[in-house]
Amino acid sequence: MDVKEFNHIALEPQHSVVVEACAGSGKTWLLVSRIVRLLLDGVAPSEILAITFTRKAAREMQARLDDWLRLCATAEDDDVRQFLRERAVDESQLEGKLVQARGLFEAVLTAQPSVTISTFHAWFLDVIQRAPLSSGLMGLELAEQTRPYLNQAWGQLGQRWMRDPDEATAVAMQALIAQLGLFNTRKLLNNFIHRRSEWWAYTAGEAEPLNYSLENLQTEIGVDIDVDVAAELLADTKFIVDLQEYARLLGLNTATTQKRANAIVNILAATLTADQLYQQLHSTVLSAKGELYSLNASAAQEKRMGATAQDSMISLHVVIGTRLIDTHQQRLAQASYHFNTHVLRVGTALLAQYQTVKLEARVLDFADVEWQVAQLLLNSDDAEYTQMKLDARYQQILLDEFQDTNPIQWQILQAWFDSARTSHVMPKVFLVGDPKQSIYRFRGAEAGLFDLAREYLQTYGDAHYLQQNNTRRSSHAIITGLNATFAPITDYPLFHPHGVYETVRPGRIEVLPLVSTPEADGGNESLVRNPLMQARLEENEVHARELEAEQLSARILDIEGNWVIDDGNITRTVQFADIMILVRSRTQLHHYERALNAACIPHTSASRTGLLESMEAQDILNLLQWLSTPYLDLPLAQVLRSPIFACSDEELIQLRLAKLPTATWWETLQQHADTATLARAASLLAKWLEYANVLPVHDVLDRIYFESNLIARYQAVVPAAMAKQVTSNLTELLALALSVSGGRYPSLARFLHDIQELSGDSESAPEEGMADVGNTVSIHTIHGAKGLEAPIVWLLDAGARQAPADTYRVLLDWPLGAARPRHFSFITTQSAIAEYQQPYLAHDAQHHQREDYNLLYVAMTRARQVLMVSGVTSRRSGGWHQLISAGLAGDAEGAPIIHGDVLTQRLVTAPVNISTQVSITLPADIEQAYPMGQRKVNDDTLATQYGKLVHALLAAMLPPETCSDDSLHASFGAQHEFERAMQCVRQIVQQPQLQRFFDPQQYHSAHNEYAYLREDGSTYRIDRLVVFEDEVWVLDYKTDQQISADELISRHREQLAEYRSAMQCCYPAHKVCCGLITSAGELVVVSDGS
Repeated sequence: MDVKEFNHIALEPQHSVVVEACAGSGKTWLLVSRIVRLLLDGVAPSEILAITFTRKAAREMQARLDDWLRLCATAEDDDVRQFLRERAVDESQLEGKLVQARGLFEAVLTAQPSVTISTFHAWFLDVIQRAPLSSGLMGLELAEQTRPYLNQAWGQLGQRWMRDPDEATAVAMQALIAQLGLFNTRKLLNNFIHRRSEWWAYTAGEAEPLNYSLENLQTEIGVDIDVDVAAELLADTKFIVDLQEYARLLGLNTATTQKRANAIVNILAATLTADQLYQQLHSTVLSAKGELYSLNASAAQEKRMGATAQDSMISLHVVIGTRLIDTHQQRLAQASYHFNTHVLRVGTALLAQYQTVKLEARVLDFADVEWQVAQLLLNSDDAEYTQMKLDARYQQILLDEFQDTNPIQWQILQAWFDSARTSHVMPKVFLVGDPKQSIYRFRGAEAGLFDLAREYLQTYGDAHYLQQNNTRRSSHAIITGLNATFAPITDYPLFHPHGVYETVRPGRIEVLPLVSTPEADGGNESLVRNPLMQARLEENEVHARELEAEQLSARILDIEGNWVIDDGNITRTVQFADIMILVRSRTQLHHYERALNAACIPHTSASRTGLLESMEAQDILNLLQWLSTPYLDLPLAQVLRSPIFACSDEELIQLRLAKLPTATWWETLQQHADTATLARAASLLAKWLEYANVLPVHDVLDRIYFESNLIARYQAVVPAAMAKQVTSNLTELLALALSVSGGRYPSLARFLHDIQELSGDSESAPEEGMADVGNTVSIHTIHGAKGLEAPIVWLLDAGARQAPADTYRVLLDWPLGAARPRHFSFITTQSAIAEYQQPYLAHDAQHHQREDYNLLYVAMTRARQVLMVSGVTSRRSGGWHQLISAGLAGDAEGAPIIHGDVLTQRLVTAPVNISTQVSITLPADIEQAYPMGQRKVNDDTLATQYGKLVHALLAAMLPPETCSDDSLHASFGAQHEFERAMQCVRQIVQQPQLQRFFDPQQYHSAHNEYAYLREDGSTYRIDRLVVFEDEVWVLDYKTDQQISADELISRHREQLAEYRSAMQCCYPAHKVCCGLITSAGELVVVSDGS
């Protein structure tokens, strides 16, 4: 099928279409072109729903649609006609469609609502927000940072276990820790939380999910879990008689078997428990792997024993060994059952607590959003209403990257389509994807759903099915190398040979020999290393990876400026920005970054370690840490050495020598600021300490940036190629102060705590600022490079075979099309896996291998003209390097394998114009602080500061937070009048009449610093909100001791009336009461005035 016919079918608005297309074939172009054709066909913008998987992809689709519609509105007629021809508009309709196209931009911009281009989760959230009131989902928000809620659930569960260590879940947790250790136990349970959607699906509709799961496990095991199978075996008289005879016959054979015979006899004669006896027999009769020893008939053996004895010995060897192996498998199954019981008991308790924490915070996470929408459409009383709303709005559905769909997402879509089909309003569906690019199984994606959806749409939607294996992205050399690599792989049926539209563009694949560590000089082995003078020798693979990194840097310098590539209609020499480096994981990335730095090669890692771990962000966070706790020395030393102050080593040594044993660095700096640099640091730090006590975090940072001219200082010291990236990161960090926790925490300690939680959550941590970073090499993980491309791609660390699937995880089997998984259990190490789990594990390994092939496919198809492959020798040989080398008919042992063209001897038609950044010179007066106006200090500044401290301490001490005294001292101890504030807080907390507001046993739920959004968009915050069965209390803390109760009521009645009105909307079935709590611990009730 040629391109014209393909596009004609794919873009026909009246057809449902399923497109399976290879990488670089133009799937996004096709999808957005379909939207344009729908608009040209008169489909209302509000009736179009396009769903993809990432916000970035959604933004790119929206931007492309806007650009194309703008072109249609503003370009010359001939250009618009050509645009329409490329999108399969018939020549006979061209003039009429030209007129329509001119008005599309305005129509889409003014449409209310307009075209919906969204991610799955954003669309699901929109469905939830439009759900009926009876669903109970109104007012819930999406929480993208989930780790704080999970940590809170862990903390609350731990407190419960400490209060009642004999409770069932506490006992189960103790058993797991004893078996696995705390780290692996938490890892396993966190993996269960990660797989909660599958657990909900597995137990859907079951009144007792835990019992249901355990009953299924017991059925699969097929063994009575309470029977001592070892004791039963040893109570079998025939088995013991056979064992004794087996030992006698072994004694007639070789010295080795005689030794085993003596061991059996001694074991049977010993006084042992059944378990000890079984364990010793198992280790004696069977090999270390728990298998039968090799014992075959031979002439020499027959001569020693006689034919009859030999046959009898071999027969007993098999019978006894098989009985022991079967018993071992039964014991493993029993142990697996008891282990799964412990995990499920604790896991379901943790999950319930996690859900409670989120419910109290009125938030949903991504898994909740999916599951709630599935319930809305599948099982709830509101399903018909929800489906009707969807049917009434959307008539055209476009689904991008469908290979990344998970079973629950497909169930949601299928439920909608089934309902629409029954009502004869089935929407037209355009589904596009590539199962070979399914690389997100760790997030639940199932590539097989693509074929399932295709069959469904062909059956019920009369969909056309189109396949496209020709690429516009990669050169002929890349594609022939790709075909050569994957064609011989027999267990990868997804791949079919690819073609290219452009055959003349030169290209190249270069596979470098695997790097290995040179053999150590034998003479050096006897030398003793001085640990104070010599670094420890690293392991061979690590050393080899450093050599690979050096090879990478040297080769990039050789390629840059020498190789010639195509860029549209011109040819030019390679720049650093043309090179993309790909790695499988971030684990070893620091080796390569270090080598690039040493070679002065500018580079950016979009997914390196995230914004929070960039060096400039760490400098700022160290400064905030010191401002929060000024007695800490190390953060201050790091800040002084950073570009913020740029103190020299000599100045820091001078401070260290002047420091008294009992003094802090800050005290020393104030007394010994003997240089201009140190004096500037002392002056600014003193001012910033004052700001930190009275200003929110963002305002503190804003002043720091301004008064230190911070961005200019960093631009002056970083390499020119990195200046844009560093500036972007610093700007993003400033913006983060407003976005973390909604920017609602004024205390530095709370902000730093949230940042720490955020940096530990790899799914939530912000990426580095992605400004235009200029001419730099980019580094990505393969997962992060999905959707990207580059003229030159270097695939690193390709020598090792894929690591085995992680241990301490959920073992899941969810057949395609099934309503729920058919198996759900937990596994740890290989030796602890029971026989009933082995088939599921083998099936899982097949998927694991398929995804490894998919990763390689994605990596190779990022390259437009050049693919470089390198790696190190590894114990896990047989990796991608070997696959590519074998496909290209080489071994890459000594010399590189070259496939394709020479790129050095080509004509350059356009010289490269690399914009060089002029080095920044700091102005002469940069050391002087900016002039600032005088701020009038109110008479109650100290009182206000004291009141804020009391509020912060109460918020930190009262449930659900309940910080320890040590934590409070660490967070607030440096603040003015801390001890007085602590005394006030203890007096309040210990008042008997207030216990009903502070004791979790006496109320339903409570919230500190409870924020709500007003109609005008402003935010109000309630000091403490306590929810009882039939009433809600709004509590406001007041620390002014000079005001009477009547005055307090008069002064704050209007404010509390606002709170009362807002909370009455939130809790319509409750009576809302308001009260003021004074510093003396008195409760002043404020009536509603009615």
